[in-house]
Amino acid sequence: SRTKARMPFDSILDELCEEDRAEAELKGRHRAMKMWVNLDDHESHFRKSLSKQIGEYYDRQWEVMDFVDVPVSLASRLSDDDLGAILVCIDAKHKLQQLKLTHCINVVGHGFEPLRGSTVMKKLDLGLVRQFEDPYLRKPSGGRNYEFLFDDAKLSEGPVCAIIDSILRRETDSLDRLQYPHTWSVNSPEHALVPIYAKNVFGNGRMKHLVDEHNIIVNKFTCCLYFGYEDEKELCSSLEDGYGRLGSDVIDVCISCKDTSFTVCSN
Repeated sequence: SRTKARMPFDSILDELCEEDRAEAELKGRHRAMKMWVNLDDHESHFRKSLSKQIGEYYDRQWEVMDFVDVPVSLASRLSDDDLGAILVCIDAKHKLQQLKLTHCINVVGHGFEPLRGSTVMKKLDLGLVRQFEDPYLRKPSGGRNYEFLFDDAKLSEGPVCAIIDSILRRETDSLDRLQYPHTWSVNSPEHALVPIYAKNVFGNGRMKHLVDEHNIIVNKFTCCLYFGYEDEKELCSSLEDGYGRLGSDVIDVCISCKDTSFTVCSN
C-alpha cells in the first residue's frame, strides 16, 4: 500500500477525492453510488465510503490486494505484466484471498497467471469501480439517463475464465465469488437503475461455458458468479446473515430481489 511507502493516509484520501471532483467537473456528472445520496451530499459520502474501503484494505495486510488507493490516472495504465509481477512478488497463489482490480481497465487478463491453481483465493472482483459505486455516471437532474463507465475496458473472458477454471478444478479450492465487468453481459434494450440484463445473461462465449460446466449461481443485478452453493436459497441465507463463509460485503445483494435499494432481502 502507499501508506507503507510513508505516504500519510489523509494525503492519499485528499488526492483521490480531488481526482473524483475533477472527473465530475469534466464530465458534468458524478459516479453512481450503491447507496443513493443527494448530489449535494456526494462529496462527503464519497470521502467517507472511500476512507472505509481503503482502511479495510490496509487492515487486511496481504490477504487482500486492491488498487483503490492508486489514482485512476495510474491504475488505468497498469498492464498485465505489471499485475503479474506484483502477484509473483507477494506469492499471491499461496497468500492472496481477494483481488480487486479497481480501475485497471488496461489489463486483459494474462496477468492473472500467477493465480493459476490457487487454493486460497476467495474473491476476484473485476467490476473495475470502487466497491461502493456502480459502473455508470449519474445524471445531475435525476431520471434514468445513465452513461456506463469503462465500456472500453480490455478485460477478456478467455484468460480470466481459464484461471477460474484452474482454481475450481482443485479439490481444496476456496473460491466464493467472481464479479465480472458489466460489458460481459448481454444488455437489455433499456437500462434500469441497476444493470438489468436479458434472461440469457451471457452470450455463447467462455463465460457461458464456465457457468454451464460448473455449479455456478449467477446474480445478474451485481454481475457476480458464486461458487460452491447448492442453490440460491443457501446463497441468500449466507448473504442475509452476513457471517457465512462468504463474508458478505456491499457488493453482495439477494439474488432473488429485484429492488434497487441494494439491501439484502429475505426472499
